[in-house]
Amino acid sequence: MFDIKASYADGTAYVQKRLNDRYFLDYIEGNGTLIITFNAFGTINEKTIRTEEPWGFKFIARHGLSILGIKPLTAEWYRGPDLHAFLRSAEFARFVAGFDRVILYGTSMGAFAALVFSDAVPNADVLALNPQTTLDRRIVPWEWRWKGGQAQDWNGDFNDAAIFSRKARRVFVTYDPFFRLDRLHAERLPKENVTRVLVPLVGHSTTIWLTKMGLLKGLFLDVLNGTFDTHVFRERVRKRRSFAHYYVELARHAATRRPGLRQWSLDRATELGQEDPSVFLDMAVLHMADHKPEAAQEALLRFIDLRPKYPHGYYQMSQILRRQKRFEEAVAFGEMALAISPKNATYQQWMETLADLAKTGPDVSVPAASLA
Repeated sequence: MFDIKASYADGTAYVQKRLNDRYFLDYIEGNGTLIITFNAFGTINEKTIRTEEPWGFKFIARHGLSILGIKPLTAEWYRGPDLHAFLRSAEFARFVAGFDRVILYGTSMGAFAALVFSDAVPNADVLALNPQTTLDRRIVPWEWRWKGGQAQDWNGDFNDAAIFSRKARRVFVTYDPFFRLDRLHAERLPKENVTRVLVPLVGHSTTIWLTKMGLLKGLFLDVLNGTFDTHVFRERVRKRRSFAHYYVELARHAATRRPGLRQWSLDRATELGQEDPSVFLDMAVLHMADHKPEAAQEALLRFIDLRPKYPHGYYQMSQILRRQKRFEEAVAFGEMALAISPKNATYQQWMETLADLAKTGPDVSVPAASLA
């Protein structure tokens, strides 16, 4: 089944199967429990995906578990018919039958894959971190994210986790119940075999938050060992209240209906931001959404003061200044971002945009850039 033998940079040996140079299936032998992992949107690099470790490899390997990492060349939501045919093949069925237990594991796009492909491994367990159930606009017309994924062919096999997760023995799905899009996906899943693992007020970032709180490894081990307890987890996840980003999300949801809570949350985020300056980047985005560019600039200046060698603060400031038609200042801040990170394609493209505007006139109206 696996016809390529190789080793990762740390010396770990693995074998690999390639499907039309579009999917790379890495197998690392361990004990009788197989963990099938799937890369998420932001973890795919076309130049290195062939030889890099599968998603979640280091932690899983430390526990002696067998790993099958399914790595796509591009972020196309695992819609390739060659992968689908392989997962329906007798060859794959024989392979997974050799294990005592199988767990499918992923986040976001990878969580979608973990859910739908559990149909090919009946009675497997699934740990899906803030998943999508499908990107078929005919089924989820309210889903506006990931245009590239929506452009794929959503007909045929494995196209909807609400259908193709029913054969799983048990599904653990994490999401923020206040984040509408992720909640709507989670609510589409069958109730019979799903355990909902709620992480309120973190947005589409449960993996990052669970890692920050030191809970992701424990959640995986609880799923592995059959010891997950909803009430215990609910107490553990309260730890998020010690992080500045939590209060930005709280402020975002408070909106104008509870201005007192909103301001208190922003003040708390500012206080905690001295320990985690990246929160000021989020605060700048929030202020711009509220049409408060001065407050956004103040947040970014705080970030730049605390992290002067981090380029994204300068980049976001450049965007805000351009919206205000302060063109020369926008160029100056953009140049600072690019000087720190000269190979960053986003910064390069932004400076090209500013250069084009300089030729036609800096006051020419352009669509507002999104802070990111």
